[in-house]
Amino acid sequence: MASITIPLYYDLDLLLWTSAAGGIARQPNLVLGQSDSIAFAVQFVRSGVVIELTSPVWICGIKPINDTAGDYLCQTTTGVQTGSTTTTVYTFTLLLDSTELRAWLLTVTAVSNYAAFSIRDTVNLIATLPAITCTILPDYTLEGTTPTAASGTLIVDSGQTFTVHKTFAMPTTDGTANYVLQTNGLGVGNWVAQSTSTGTVTNVSVTTANGVSGTVANPTASAAITLTLGAITPTSSTVSGNVSVGGDLIATSLKSTAGNQTLLLSPIADSVNYVTIEPSVAGSPPHIYAQGSDTNIGLHLSPKGTGYVNIQDGNDNSKRLRFGASGNGTGIITTLESSSTTSQTITLPNATGATTLAGLQMAQAFTAANTFSLTTDATSSTAGGSVTISGGLAVAKKAFIGSLLDIVATTATAGQITQAGTQFIHSYGTNNLFLGGAGNATVGNMSGVGLNVAIGKLALGSATTTTGNMAIGKSSLGAITTNASFSNVAIGNQCLDITTSAVETIAIGINCQRSIISQYSVTIGNLANAGQYSVAVGYNALNGTNADALACVAVGREAMKYCTGERNTACGHSAGSTITSGTYNSLFGEQAQTGSASATYRTAIGAGAVGNLNNSIKLGRDILDVVVLPSMTTTQRGTYGTPVAGALIFNTTTGKLNVYNGTAWEAVTSA
Repeated sequence: MASITIPLYYDLDLLLWTSAAGGIARQPNLVLGQSDSIAFAVQFVRSGVVIELTSPVWICGIKPINDTAGDYLCQTTTGVQTGSTTTTVYTFTLLLDSTELRAWLLTVTAVSNYAAFSIRDTVNLIATLPAITCTILPDYTLEGTTPTAASGTLIVDSGQTFTVHKTFAMPTTDGTANYVLQTNGLGVGNWVAQSTSTGTVTNVSVTTANGVSGTVANPTASAAITLTLGAITPTSSTVSGNVSVGGDLIATSLKSTAGNQTLLLSPIADSVNYVTIEPSVAGSPPHIYAQGSDTNIGLHLSPKGTGYVNIQDGNDNSKRLRFGASGNGTGIITTLESSSTTSQTITLPNATGATTLAGLQMAQAFTAANTFSLTTDATSSTAGGSVTISGGLAVAKKAFIGSLLDIVATTATAGQITQAGTQFIHSYGTNNLFLGGAGNATVGNMSGVGLNVAIGKLALGSATTTTGNMAIGKSSLGAITTNASFSNVAIGNQCLDITTSAVETIAIGINCQRSIISQYSVTIGNLANAGQYSVAVGYNALNGTNADALACVAVGREAMKYCTGERNTACGHSAGSTITSGTYNSLFGEQAQTGSASATYRTAIGAGAVGNLNNSIKLGRDILDVVVLPSMTTTQRGTYGTPVAGALIFNTTTGKLNVYNGTAWEAVTSA
């Protein structure tokens, strides 16, 4: 077990793990080892400077990368602080060993071994997402099956024994040349002379074939020579009758009576597959089989040069099926042709009927996988008849479809259009459309999913029973599963990608609306993140580090970017950017602020206006700005009607402020 310290930096402005404080380069993936003790030394950065957090409460750990709602593999709630202010470091120590981690490591492969390290501070509302990707290498184990000894030479010393089902004692002396080892039946071996046999053959010259020599007179139509002593290897032979060999006949070729080559037997070392020729009784055809020790064995008939393999009716060349390789291009397996100049029909029988190819016309339903290849692209002028495909269809060139392309209903194995073997278009479920690797490819036919449109890799990638959603962009709405989430619109890569509960939410922008729960909200802008019942418009508006701001409206770049409170309104670039838990505030104008992160019922109007008191209205900045009240003459004031009590005007006739007390206008005089 190793103890390792890893320094890390999390930028609270960029919401990214970086490789240095104030840097923009992303922290690379981590490779960790099971059973190691890892000390993650983390510094939090804002505006390029390390900061100290206020009374943080931690949850830190590692999860499988695609299981944000699942259990931790390793976890700690302790973050040890060293240093302060710009030197503050929080150290989280994890021992990479747990029952959950061991079980997970047994399920992953080298390709899928990815976990995610993240930290949450429930007081300062920090969630370090996106997480750091980790690969955890499992411990090496010495357990396993003892390897089988390699085959080789068996060496037995003189007088020693070896066991092969039975005990056998070797002779104590070397044997004489051509002697063989023989047991006495009691487990003792002895050297004995090899026995020989003699017989008679005719017109056959046999050399050292188990000691057989001589002649057989008067061969007849029956077997003239019968050898049952095992394999023989003749150097030459001429037999006028029949030969029956009970053992193996070892030869390299057979010739006709004219001395011409008829059959050549090619010697191949260690061959295990062979051909069996079998005759048949009346009414049945003979057979040529491929046989041997392999489970699946093909049978090759290969012509020489530009020759062909013909299947025909006797010597009638007009009735033949010709297979040849001459003139074929890359990928073309064979050429089918007839020597007749008239139109020919080739009928290929199958289990459900006949497949007829008449010239270039194809008008038959196919039930097996077939490939039709053209040397040029199809156009409206070259299109033939109709083809109905239940199996596979490979098109190497352009295909022209003048009417409808009708495929079967999408299931886990049918009705899909793929690209390089990967799902490209399918329609799992009811009234759905999934393009570019979208949809849940592991759920079978997703029969409970309906009325959805998803475009982009992994868009709606976890859906099982959800309905009425539109997801456009990689991983958009990628975490919702059941019909507890419905009627959502997500446009943009990783838009609503970690949200597990979404209802009637609209989100447009890259990496926007990345809250776990998102209901009845509208978000427009990259990195914007509206909470429930909220509206966020503009880059990074209402981001809130993934904490939900309830019933808020933020319009403008980074408007209320850290807000986690509720019922606040901010319009303007960076308006309300200092609010965190504040409530019921209204801010209008660039950089309009509340003056306190937890302010309540404050209104600030104007660029740079700051409301410093609860339940107050601030107009403009503290300096250089003035408030101009409505002005009118005494005569004009009299024609105004009955104002509300507290109404205030500037009387240009008297040059004084007038206030309506509920019954009459009064002049505001200095003390």
